[in-house]
Amino acid sequence: MSKQIATWLALIAALVAMGAARVDPDESASKDGMDRLVRQLGHRSFAKREEASRELMAIGEPARAALTKAAADPDGSFRT
Repeated sequence: MSKQIATWLALIAALVAMGAARVDPDESASKDGMDRLVRQLGHRSFAKREEASRELMAIGEPARAALTKAAADPDGSFRT
């Protein structure tokens, strides 16, 4: 996993843990939705990465598990 991706994951996980933002759960907050957003953090497009970051922060604490799992993945298989 690249150092930049690991840094993004750690930053987002920290913000989520601190309760940076909270919204009512919606489609993005489903397990599949969160996994999709975490994979999107590795997208080539800066705009797509930013969009995923914003959505994960808005989901809040429920996104923490998906981010932690991705950060621990040694081969970075969540990347697109």
